[in-house]
Amino acid sequence: MLAVPGEITSALARGTNHLLRLGAVPVTCLGDALAVLGLDAAPPSPPGPVDPRLGPVEAAVADAAVSADQIARSTGLPAATVAAALAELELAGVVVQSDGLYRGVMRRT
Repeated sequence: MLAVPGEITSALARGTNHLLRLGAVPVTCLGDALAVLGLDAAPPSPPGPVDPRLGPVEAAVADAAVSADQIARSTGLPAATVAAALAELELAGVVVQSDGLYRGVMRRT
């Protein structure tokens, strides 16, 4: 049995998190699912460097889902700067947005 872990504070994730407690295999990336099936994924190409000026915004979304307002408050950057940085990071595949919250995408080095 496979299950995708959800945020512990989300009622929507209650079912999958319960399956994990019962012994389901957590799936956090394509490689996890392929490994269960006995398949190998092609090695990913290394990510390109992210512009250093985007670093504070990237760091703000690395550990938790946060809103643009929370990023602006925690970094001290103007909202327009945060919005532009988030757009660039999304286009680079480093950040994803869902329901107004931004999350960092795990980068392989």
